[in-house]
Amino acid sequence: MALEVDSSNIPRCIVLNSASKERKNNHSSSHKTHTGLSLSHPPYTYLHLSLISASSLSTSSLSGDDPQTFQNSPDLDALTIRTHLTAALSSFLGLTGSAIPIDILKYSGPVTSQNDVWIRVPTEDESAVITALGAWAGRGGREEGGMVGWRVKDTGSWLPGMIGTKDGAQALFHGL
Repeated sequence: MALEVDSSNIPRCIVLNSASKERKNNHSSSHKTHTGLSLSHPPYTYLHLSLISASSLSTSSLSGDDPQTFQNSPDLDALTIRTHLTAALSSFLGLTGSAIPIDILKYSGPVTSQNDVWIRVPTEDESAVITALGAWAGRGGREEGGMVGWRVKDTGSWLPGMIGTKDGAQALFHGL
């Protein structure tokens, strides 16, 4: 009984070998091997998001680095983030959108005055998630009847590439 496997969804690993042999000047030969690993189809995409409110949009610019931009945004916790993400996906894609697996990697809230969130989604769902989050506006915020929305700050296939610097890595993993 043969089992058929669809190999189109399996990440492909490419191993690169370059071997060079030195000249045999003496009786011993040395052989150097350099091996590298490359994933041609990474399974996940990482997104750096910010939750912004309508009042913060009307009172300041969208510079992204200005802490005042997010001053009036609601405080974040894991449940609020999950609720807003699911609402955005299901309003754009219906039941299919709510079934997209999302991993919340880190979030920062009122301590930094920036409501940043780092999430991980399957690569094949990247464009649908970005479109759904960018188009969504929901109820929330500190004011009565305030509106909130997601701002996609950065996307990438490799989390270390999105962070860029040592300071960025410390901010992500240590909350500095």
